[in-house]
Amino acid sequence: MRLRKHLCNALEAALYRRSFTIPAGGEPIWEAFLRLSRARRHHAAGPEAISHQEILAYCRCCRIPFAPHHIEAIEAMDEVWLEWTRKPKDQKTETLPLTAALFDFSFG
Repeated sequence: MRLRKHLCNALEAALYRRSFTIPAGGEPIWEAFLRLSRARRHHAAGPEAISHQEILAYCRCCRIPFAPHHIEAIEAMDEVWLEWTRKPKDQKTETLPLTAALFDFSFG
């Protein structure tokens, strides 16, 4: 539960271009979210949420034994990302310079 909260806070900080640290032990979950987010589908109304099936397929393909709370963390991070994408551009503050890594993270 705490790891999920810390990962979501780090993701929000990254999206708003603030300094962040990936919590200890959260690196595999962070990497899984990034990879799944880059592969997400988009349609006329915007990006789709990462499905539970996509997360499970990722775990099988990469042979990563995520526990249920790890999957819940990815889903919570996805909610943070989707909420951020729905905000108008003027509410997406730019406090840090845009880097290539941040661009890849934000836009896949």
